[in-house]
Amino acid sequence: MSKSEAVGASLSLNPRPLLSVPEAAEMLAVSTRYIRVLLARGAIPVVRLGRRTLVRRSDVDAIIARGGLVDAA
Repeated sequence: MSKSEAVGASLSLNPRPLLSVPEAAEMLAVSTRYIRVLLARGAIPVVRLGRRTLVRRSDVDAIIARGGLVDAA
């Protein structure tokens, strides 16, 4: 197994707990703009690290498990 394969395997077994806005948008099959709207409304909790805007993977997983947002307003 090459080093890159080992790194890829470890990432798939232990996913990162925080996602970028584009990563969250890809997981939910929506645009990054819509994710930013949801973050601004408080429909998805936001994590800020310096200038970075991040989303908890557990929050995205919960949205997927529920089958969508209950109330995005």
